[in-house]
Order: sequence, then C-alpha cells, then structure tokens
Amino acid sequence: MKMRSELFKRGGMLFLAFSILLWPLSAYGQSKSIWDFCGSYPPTCNTKERSLLSSGPGDGSLYIAPLYYSGTLYGPVGLLELDSRWHIAQWGIQEQIPSVTEDLGGGSWRVGNSHAHVTYNSDSSYTLEQDSGNLDTGCIFPPSEVDLILEPNENRAYPGYAEGFIPESQRPTLAQIKSLRVRLTARVVTAGHGNRCSEGIDLASNLLGIIVHSDVAGRGLFYQIVMYDSRGIVFGGSEFPESLLVSDSVEVFDRAPLVPGGFAQTYDIDIADHIKKYVSSLGIDSLENWKVFGAYFGSYTNGAGWIAAEYSGFDIIVVTK
Repeated sequence: MKMRSELFKRGGMLFLAFSILLWPLSAYGQSKSIWDFCGSYPPTCNTKERSLLSSGPGDGSLYIAPLYYSGTLYGPVGLLELDSRWHIAQWGIQEQIPSVTEDLGGGSWRVGNSHAHVTYNSDSSYTLEQDSGNLDTGCIFPPSEVDLILEPNENRAYPGYAEGFIPESQRPTLAQIKSLRVRLTARVVTAGHGNRCSEGIDLASNLLGIIVHSDVAGRGLFYQIVMYDSRGIVFGGSEFPESLLVSDSVEVFDRAPLVPGGFAQTYDIDIADHIKKYVSSLGIDSLENWKVFGAYFGSYTNGAGWIAAEYSGFDIIVVTK
C-alpha cells in the first residue's frame, strides 16, 4: 500500500493516484433530504440542483503544487496573492514553476518557466501553455508525458488549505445523483506536434477530469473527457478497468472537438450515466459508497508537442433524485 501520492500515466491520460484514495476513512453520511443536501436550515438552495465547488479558479490567485507530491502547496501567486482554493499542478516538466508573479497590466498576470506558463486574463479566464519539444524526457510513452493542469484544493490531498469543494458530508453519493454535469468553456489557441518520437507518441491534448472514490472499496476512478487530441484520436472508454482510468472524447457526447485557432466552445455534459456504468462495471462496491473526490482541467504533451488553450467557467453541477 502506497502511503504517498504518485503520478501514474496510462496511455497518454493523466492518472493522479493519491495514496489517500486507499486510506479507509469514516463511512459517508447518507443525506436523505434536501435539507441535509443543502447543508443548513433554512437551506442554502431551493432545489436539488447545486454546484459541488465552493469556488471557481477565477479569483485571480492560485497556489502551486510542487513537482513531487508532499501534501503541501507553495505560493499563492497572483497580483493579490489571495488564499486561493485552487492550484496549478505540474507533472514531468522537470523545472519547477517559480512562485514569481509577472504583472502583465490590466489585472492580468503570469507565472511560468521555459516549458510552461499559466496566465490569468483580465476576463477571469486562464491560459495554459506548454511545450515539451525542448525537454529531455525521452520517448518512452507515457512516462515521458508532461502535464499542466488546474485543480481545486481537496482536504484529503492538501490538508490545511482552503478547499475548492463543498464539504464532503454535503456531497451526494453516485446512487443519490440523477445528473452530474461538468461545465467548461475552452478554446485551443495553438497546438500541434512534431516528429521527435515515433508515430502516435508525439502529441498534444487537453481534457477535463472527475475523480470519484469509495472509502469502503478503498479505490478511486479517474474519468476524463478529451476535448482535443493532435493525433485525431477519439477515445471511447479506453483503458478501463485495469488502470482505474477511463476516457471519453467529446464526440461520444455528440459534441465537436476543439480546433486550434478556432472558436471557444462551452461544454455542458451530463456524465452521470457514463461514470455510474464504469464504476458499476468494477463490481467491487455499491454506488452508495462513491462520491466525487477531485477534479481538474488542462493539457498534456509528449515528445515534440505544444499547446496553448484558454479556460473559464468550470463547474460541477449535480441534481439529486
């Protein structure tokens, strides 16, 4: 049993396997009424629909996770250096992003190094840029993959930091969920790949992900939606269940993928049936014991890949039965 977080990558997808996914914690409370679900009386919401996030990343400040997991974050970065509920995660970049904020004027700022940059724009969107073409990571894919993502702080992974989710006790189980919508506006500014490695190994892609976990089973599942892949690959339930990571492309939901230099698209996709199907297929636990544990969005490259993309409006909306 691993007692520290490690980054595993399977088939070009992010697989952030926290050791805490294996730690047995107290059993989930079963919220049976809308009063329990909304968390107070009078309730803070009037329907069975609510966001699982306590804050989006658009407050103009971020923490940064170090290259190797330690349960701590450094920063925050940004012009105001607020106590952010979100952080930048950097994997495989080799050169840690410094906590030095560059003021771009007009309320915009940027942090980064020669391989990756994160820019906060004046419209509260973020631009994530990465280029692995000048990195000596080799071509043994997926270990040579480079990832740059934003994710909300979660108390199990990063205790002591303001959390980007509502309290765990208020999150419904998969059995209680009628719909689980992920929402994100994204635009690929530029992206592509060269030919440093063999065919299919050089790549650039972006995605969003949801992590669900069961304390009873001591397991977690990473579910990802791919918005763009420079190789033109359409994912449909790939790599399941051996790695406990499953990916679908937006085309699976009859949505068009992003195009470099094209218009922004707002994805609002109900993944409830898909994620319940994949969890149930594991055959290791009831849906009543699974809850949303984490989330992320961003990009990854391998070999001579590069990508710059803008993101805004990320949310996770649930409707209970």
